[in-house]
Amino acid sequence: MAGTSDDQANVAKKTWEMMNNIEQILPAEEIYKYDRKEQQDILAAKPWDK
Repeated sequence: MAGTSDDQANVAKKTWEMMNNIEQILPAEEIYKYDRKEQQDILAAKPWDK
């Protein structure tokens, strides 16, 4: 029966991803992911003034 619950969970996850337009990000594309906190830290540090 464990396989059945795993299948149901997988179907539920896939359904949720489709309904919410979730896209898988490839590890190679991870460097392009926007990180708001990281950007705020960079702006606060003002590395261009040093």
